[in-house]
Amino acid sequence: MPNRSLQSLARIALAALLAVLMIHPTEAAVATKAAPDASSGFATEAHLSPRAHLLVKLRPQARTEPSRALSPYAFERWTPLLVPGWIRGTLPQTRLARSMAEMAHDPNVIAAEEDHRVQTALEPNDSHWGQQWGPTKVEAPAAWDVTTGDPSVVVAVLDTGADVDHSDLAGQLWVNPGEVPGNGLDDDGNGHIDDINGWRFGHDADDNPYGSNVVDDDHGHGTHVTGIIVARGNNGQGIAGMAWGCRVMVVKVLDHKGDGYYSEVANGLVYATDNGARIANLSLGGPEKSQIVEDAIDYANAHDTVVIAAAGNAGSAVLYPAAYAGAVAVAATDQDDQRLSFSCYGLEVDLAAPGSAIYSTCLGNRYCYMSGTSMATPHVAGLAALLRSQRPDYTGVQVTQQLRSSAQDVGSPGWDEYTGWGRIDAPRTLSVTHTSCTIYLPIGAVGQDSPRPWP
Repeated sequence: MPNRSLQSLARIALAALLAVLMIHPTEAAVATKAAPDASSGFATEAHLSPRAHLLVKLRPQARTEPSRALSPYAFERWTPLLVPGWIRGTLPQTRLARSMAEMAHDPNVIAAEEDHRVQTALEPNDSHWGQQWGPTKVEAPAAWDVTTGDPSVVVAVLDTGADVDHSDLAGQLWVNPGEVPGNGLDDDGNGHIDDINGWRFGHDADDNPYGSNVVDDDHGHGTHVTGIIVARGNNGQGIAGMAWGCRVMVVKVLDHKGDGYYSEVANGLVYATDNGARIANLSLGGPEKSQIVEDAIDYANAHDTVVIAAAGNAGSAVLYPAAYAGAVAVAATDQDDQRLSFSCYGLEVDLAAPGSAIYSTCLGNRYCYMSGTSMATPHVAGLAALLRSQRPDYTGVQVTQQLRSSAQDVGSPGWDEYTGWGRIDAPRTLSVTHTSCTIYLPIGAVGQDSPRPWP
């Protein structure tokens, strides 16, 4: 009997020891996540509560000592972003509303908003299959008689990445001239090591922000978009992109599910602008407004980068970032120039382009069909790249104006909320003598009832 008691005590002691060993690493991990000025109580709260992500824009005087300005809010962690003045902080969801309310009266804070998610603007395929009719519809072959694009013109694709090994994308990706591949150094001093073809902005499973030079597509959406813009033409295989003489900078801001945060999109846009992209393609969107994304678009515009974004596939109001005035909002049309039923519409729509059953590059060195405003947008981005190749002297505003003024009117006379100024027309766009057009405004189009103003 005494032996059994000893055995029972031994089992209890062993179980207690194992419990300590299992609990200790978890407690240590939670402690390392807490900000230096955060209390241990807050770290425990963060561990137990779902986390939220708050974007905060500090006033210039507070940016010199951001830790002091942010200390009242006891962020679990915070990270400076590339968009000037903005940081991203993590805190328990239960503290979000209170913190935002307090920041509304904080003299150090200009703006505060939740870091919402964005998604790809992809519409699932149906039975409407076809060949690569998009470039034909916009008469790209006639434009290629003028130019197939200049390698110095770089289009940034902010998406799920790209299949860098696809045979139809080989040699079509931007190569950072300031980096030495694989040496583990930031040769060009841009803050990103070995960013040869672009950069990956994201957060890991523990919500730690991270960056990587690995921009491979793990979803497929970005590869399809990239092919519409720069798939190698006249090479005897596959397809031809709209601007196959240009190059694509791969900026991975969406994960394997096609999701990402506004902060990642904003960082990606500033990165692309700072590294020489003349056009940015954003085949993504979300329903919530975001000042940080608008700031990033304004930053890109100020540095002469044209931002082209998908209107969205919700069949309702235009999504963000396309809804912002600094972005060219693109709707989707079919082979008969009819607006696709899922294509978002509203006063913000600028242009339309083919978006139904578009044939392009896919993962695994394959090709496939996809539909959506995601597919319409790169048609416009590719045409903008051709124009910037032909007229490198054109400003971003002039590029946008030429795209609008040369579009084929396919809806109601003049601008309309479904197709904007019309479906893009490649040879007309490159005919730079096309300097005048007749503009029909909707009846009673004044104030808030007016479309986006003519540039």
